[in-house]
Amino acid sequence: MNFSVLRKSLGVLFVLCSAALYANTATVVSAVGKVEVSRNNVWVALTENEVVREGEVISTGFKSEAIIKYKGSVMKLGPLTRITLEKLATSDTKDDVSVFLNTGAVRSTVNHSENKRVSYTVRNPIAVASVRGTEFIFAGNEIRCFDGAVAVVPARLVNPVRDLGISKPADREYESEGNVKDNLPAEGSSTPFTSSSDINPALPKGVLVSAGQSTNFSDSTSARPSKPITAGSTARNDFSKGVASLADSEGVNISGLESNISSSSSGSASGTMPGNVIVNIEWEE
Repeated sequence: MNFSVLRKSLGVLFVLCSAALYANTATVVSAVGKVEVSRNNVWVALTENEVVREGEVISTGFKSEAIIKYKGSVMKLGPLTRITLEKLATSDTKDDVSVFLNTGAVRSTVNHSENKRVSYTVRNPIAVASVRGTEFIFAGNEIRCFDGAVAVVPARLVNPVRDLGISKPADREYESEGNVKDNLPAEGSSTPFTSSSDINPALPKGVLVSAGQSTNFSDSTSARPSKPITAGSTARNDFSKGVASLADSEGVNISGLESNISSSSSGSASGTMPGNVIVNIEWEE
């Protein structure tokens, strides 16, 4: 046996395995209050600088928050939020992130890393939001964009296995239908004339939400996003009202999210899916 060749082969295998492991992990930048991850059906406390992996479920408690970073992108979880890291992958050309929002609110800041393009998607049972170099909040049935643009599509029109390349969707009700589509966003910056297909060519045509605009899925029957509304300079503060606290009427100040969660709107939990909690938020006029 040629031991020299064997050692080289094992070395290459080790490097490849290490690269794959690194590609499927993200880092907890901050954890305040009760922040946990589900591992082997056991909830384990998360602390700053710990690693979370693709497929894991992360949850925050009341008056708690977490900031998670993958490559150049950051997701900020408000109180009473639960997400599943459906996809964390990287290649020579792009970083690919898909998050399932079980309940609560997540604010995402999407940035390029190492001159790569980024495919970043957040979805829940109602909607799928795909972005290109942007900052936005996804909470319950409302999506608000602060920078760049977000393509919003009804969840019923999207197969996460085929369209997003997710091998194990959190809702686990989909099977592969042919080849996985390329969801790599087109290059360039987003403008009011950008189409939703430019943001994610793998998704059906959706509603484009630009900076300063929001959309919601108030009609649960049709599950179609509303026409984007321009909220003006007060968007960041107004949208945060009533998002995160479903437990009681106390205000929660979320550091880093630039939002002051209050009780100006009331939240109500309704609807069921196996293993999921769906939150529908009614917004006051």
